[in-house]
Amino acid sequence: MEMALEGLTTQEIARRIYHTPEAVDNYLRLFDRVLLLRYYHVPASAMMRITGHSQGLPEEHLALVKSTQY
Repeated sequence: MEMALEGLTTQEIARRIYHTPEAVDNYLRLFDRVLLLRYYHVPASAMMRITGHSQGLPEEHLALVKSTQY
C-alpha cells in the first residue's frame, strides 16, 4: 500500500513484489473499501462481513491508515 501512496503504478508495484497486477488491484480495491467503511464509522467487526475478508486484513489496512495519517 505504501508504494501506491507514493504514486507507483499497479504494474510497478506488481513487479516489485512479484505478484500479478490483478492481485495488486484487488488489494488496492479492498483498501479503498476499508477507507470508505472507516469514513462512515462502520465497526471493524462489520467490515469482515462487508468485504468478505477475515477481520485481520481490514484491521491491517486500518493500522496502515493510522500510521500514514491518510
